Amino acid sequence: MNYTLADLIDTTKLQEMMDAFYDVTAAPTAILDADGTVLTATAWQDICTKYHRVNTGSLLRCQQSDAYIADHLINGSAYALYECANGLVDVASPILVDGVHIGTIFTGQFLLAEPDTDRFRQQAHAFGFDEGGYLQALDQVPVVQRDRIEPILRYLSLFATMLAEIGLQRMQQLETQRELKESEQRFRMAQFSLDNVSDGVQWLNPEGRHIYVNQALCRQIGYTQEEMLGMGLDQIDPNIDIAQWRREVWPLIKERGSTTFQVIHQHKDGSLIPVEVTGNYMQFEGQEYLCTFARDVSERKQQEAELRTFKALADNALDGIAMASLDARLIYMNPAFKAMAGLDAQAQGIPVIDLYPAETQHAIEQEVIPTLMHQGAWQGMLEMCRPDGSRWIAQQSAFAVRDEHGQIIKLANLLRDVTEQRRIDMERQRLVAIVEKSNDFMGIASLEGQAIYLNDAGKRLVGLESEATFRQTQVIDYFPPDEQRRVQQEILPTIFQDGRWKGECRFRHFTTGELIPVEWNVFLIRDHTTHEPISIATVTRDLREQKQGEAERTALQEQIIDAQRDALRELSTPLIPISDHVVIMPLIGTIDSQRAEQVMETLLDGVARHRADLVIVDITGVLMVDTQVAQAFIQAAQAVKLLGAEVMLTGIQPQIAQTLVHLGVDLHGIQTRGSLQSGITAALSQNNRSQVRGHRSEVIPNGVNRYET
Repeated sequence: MNYTLADLIDTTKLQEMMDAFYDVTAAPTAILDADGTVLTATAWQDICTKYHRVNTGSLLRCQQSDAYIADHLINGSAYALYECANGLVDVASPILVDGVHIGTIFTGQFLLAEPDTDRFRQQAHAFGFDEGGYLQALDQVPVVQRDRIEPILRYLSLFATMLAEIGLQRMQQLETQRELKESEQRFRMAQFSLDNVSDGVQWLNPEGRHIYVNQALCRQIGYTQEEMLGMGLDQIDPNIDIAQWRREVWPLIKERGSTTFQVIHQHKDGSLIPVEVTGNYMQFEGQEYLCTFARDVSERKQQEAELRTFKALADNALDGIAMASLDARLIYMNPAFKAMAGLDAQAQGIPVIDLYPAETQHAIEQEVIPTLMHQGAWQGMLEMCRPDGSRWIAQQSAFAVRDEHGQIIKLANLLRDVTEQRRIDMERQRLVAIVEKSNDFMGIASLEGQAIYLNDAGKRLVGLESEATFRQTQVIDYFPPDEQRRVQQEILPTIFQDGRWKGECRFRHFTTGELIPVEWNVFLIRDHTTHEPISIATVTRDLREQKQGEAERTALQEQIIDAQRDALRELSTPLIPISDHVVIMPLIGTIDSQRAEQVMETLLDGVARHRADLVIVDITGVLMVDTQVAQAFIQAAQAVKLLGAEVMLTGIQPQIAQTLVHLGVDLHGIQTRGSLQSGITAALSQNNRSQVRGHRSEVIPNGVNRYET
């Protein structure tokens, strides 16, 4: 380090010494630093201080004189005497410290002979000095004989040597202080660095005891330096067997010189900290030590665990994950992406653009990648192709991966194969269109009965004008009060038990209150995986037109039945007139009570309509006659008689005659004949006689005709 004379000498005391020297010798002196800085000045002449060193021109001469003296002193001279260009004489002795010129002792300014006044007068004019004052200052400059200068020069030379020795001692002292200060500063810096580095530092002796620990290690494990000094490794690492460490680990580290390993440090509070330790074997002042640097790797371990977790998530994700370099080449693919894209490990490094069909590649180059680079993200759905030529649709979420400085370093993409979902969506859209366009009431409700969906036809059917009103309805609200109990207690339990119910019900119109007959086909919707019910759905048909049609058909059927009944009545109980006053009713088949009633009605109607006197009832085709039928015949005969006509029963078969006898049926008042032919003959004969005589015949009780005029 370079020192100036002022750094090595007490200039205040030096000035006092030079002033005392002047008092004794009357010799003016000055001591200058190596750069010309005046440190002391005693009896310095005014001609120099007020004139020569003030004016620029004369000062240049002074500097030339100083340079000459310095050159000669550097050459090894004990002193140098020189008359400057301004006419004065200076003598200088160098002050050399450790061979370095750091200052000069001057004596002067003086004259060796009487001055040349004309020269100084010209010099005053040349530099613009005040001639009178300048010459007056010249008169003050002493004239010194050369023999008087020698003792002074020897003294100054010795004094300069003494100053040099003092300066050297002082320089050595300063240098020692500087080195000590620097050493102390380096030590403090080293200590500060050790205490403030993130890694823990410890010095261990061969016994595994702590000789030194820095603050970072203390912060890591919660002890103070005082607590740790003297503690053994086994007191901060629960996994260390100190005897084994001394026997095996210490020799190994000593042999290798340096090694890195991972251990566990136990915090003062009992928590465990994973630590990476780098140990270095050292010898210092004849002693062996192990200097270790311990780094808390908890965060790194956590990051590694998170990385493993994220890798496990990526490897097991159902969605595809892919990464590409900035030149758009694949650098990572998770198994799901490989499977859905039909790729193998050999595909790594291929251009991403090759995963898309030709018609999509333009969009990738012109839209997707530029958007990623400028906006950092892109989402959309694109068709992709596999190596075998098959195509699939991927829902994609691409984004730029940036480094800690925000620079894009790679491109990532999350993909989901939505090919099947798209197909399902299209089918769903078709189904929704069908449902929306359907004329049937189609709706969905929660398992609790809250309305979820109802198509437009359903809303029109029950008069729900807004979606908000519909959302407030429950399943039970669609039924009139007298049917709600049935729905709650019978139908809904059946649905939850059997999974469906179908039958006729009545809905109510929310606005008019009209009761609407419907066919309510309601069923459970189940989860396709668990098969657990998740909602209730219905496809309900309005039966009003059907009911009206059925009523019309019923009325028509009744008309047809009535007509058929009349036709059958006519066919089953025909009434055939054979003359103006005789009609025949042939009966065939079985006679029941209903038909017997029809017979009576027909007989009475026919007698009245044809004004008949005789009705022939032929039962040749009747298979069986019981008491009820016989009684009906008797009642018919009595009724006909009230109309003024008679009844003749023909065609009685032997088995029927036997039955009538066994039953004790009394046919009194009814004419009988064995056959229809004989009956007709008898009737016509009776009719003819009645017309000839003009008399009306009358039936007597024994069955013989009696004629009256």
